Amino acid sequence: MTMSKKLIIFTPNHPLSDQFKNLQSDYDIVALDSIELKEKLKTHNTVFDLCCLETKDKITLLKTLSHHKVYTDLSVNKVNSLITDFPQIKGAFSLAIFGGTNARECFINNEGPEELEAFLSHFSLTPFIHKSAPDYFILGRTIAPIINEAYFAIQEDLASKEDIDNAMKYGVNYPIGPFEWSNLFGKDKVGMLLNELYLNTKQDRYIPCTLLS
Repeated sequence: MTMSKKLIIFTPNHPLSDQFKNLQSDYDIVALDSIELKEKLKTHNTVFDLCCLETKDKITLLKTLSHHKVYTDLSVNKVNSLITDFPQIKGAFSLAIFGGTNARECFINNEGPEELEAFLSHFSLTPFIHKSAPDYFILGRTIAPIINEAYFAIQEDLASKEDIDNAMKYGVNYPIGPFEWSNLFGKDKVGMLLNELYLNTKQDRYIPCTLLS
């Protein structure tokens, strides 16, 4: 028998994980490594996947969700290839890597936006919906190399984190500095995305600084 609640699967490294306790009246919530996961999947049709994983691990998870309706966080993964390979994905979004507004990049695959909009509204977020599935979500692809260069700068002792953040905010008019951005969503996610970008493009600018590993 299917429950009326939808299921959220998450990893603790997701930036929204500390807010999930506020959603328990509307969603069942289970960690990816929980022994409860297998049983929870039997009683839910719709899954919101908020797991920040390298692509090989994301693929493993999506294979287990082949009979579910899935909305998935692909902040650090190649969006269009996973949507093509896994038709159960009805919506993809970038909640783990984000900018200075409440808008979040999304793509809806053969579905209306209402279910995803309702989910985002619990976090006071609104969707910015791409008309076609991007290779990677734009903000992550753009900001990850900038954060990477900032880490190279401190590795080479060129400036302090504070000076670099101030230079980018007041000299280039960024809403927040690269280290402030990194602190918001965690440098592990930046490292995962850079590794993914380098693997698929072989462009040197995506080779992660060792400080991000």
